[in-house]
Amino acid sequence: MTLVFLALLGAAWVVVFLPAALRAHHQAPLSSAERFRRRLELMAPRHAGGGRWVVMPEHPDRLAYSAFRRAQRRRTRILQFLLACVVASLGGALYAGGPLWEVQIAFDASLALYVVLLLEAKRRRREHNDKVRHLRTPPAPVMQTARRAVGDEGPLLVDMADPDDVADAPEFFEPAGRSHRA
Repeated sequence: MTLVFLALLGAAWVVVFLPAALRAHHQAPLSSAERFRRRLELMAPRHAGGGRWVVMPEHPDRLAYSAFRRAQRRRTRILQFLLACVVASLGGALYAGGPLWEVQIAFDASLALYVVLLLEAKRRRREHNDKVRHLRTPPAPVMQTARRAVGDEGPLLVDMADPDDVADAPEFFEPAGRSHRA
């Protein structure tokens, strides 16, 4: 009887825990390479030609300027709202009087405080621009394509930063990426 009970207990244990163990094994964390491959497949599926389009992030300067413009529009809307509230509360106070003058004073104080905060933020931006200097990155070597004589194959690349290349180059240069066909 004890042996039958232990066999049933073992079978129940296998029925309950074996599927959970198999699920856990299949849902185990992926390696970083496999995770990257799956996410890339979701973002940019492969095309028939074998390649894939990959979206590159915008340049940080463009993002910073965009954020600055959004903040400036938000500040303008707040300032316009406060001005409208001041005008409306002034009209209400002139018409009805009484406690609406307190509302008018509150809106006037809010507008004055907001203008002071805007001026302080502008002063800090100017101060930051005056004090902070960004390090310049060294310029990349300028590569230019020289047009070869008719009959030579391929473009001649000349590194304009290398004096030896410039001395050996033909007279006529054109920027890399543009080509003239003879």
